[in-house]
Amino acid sequence: MDLLIKNARFTDPETGRESAVSAGIKDGKICSLQWEGESREESEGAERTVDAKGAYLLPGMIDFHTHLFTGGSAFGLNGDLLLPSGGHPGC
Repeated sequence: MDLLIKNARFTDPETGRESAVSAGIKDGKICSLQWEGESREESEGAERTVDAKGAYLLPGMIDFHTHLFTGGSAFGLNGDLLLPSGGHPGC
């Protein structure tokens, strides 16, 4: 395991269950997820451990963006100027 993220908040979109989790990451993908109260894989073998301190774990948000200025802006704003040059809103 390359990374262990501990004490993260996670919501299962299928069941609506929300709880603290520990997530193991290997080769850029989640390889294990332990819900609070379940037996946990601790940092044994993890190259790095991060304490999320209750922050939400949001996997898979690739190129997450919106188009706020379709057809122009009633506010007179240029949407391209709201992000740094060459900026990308995804993670």
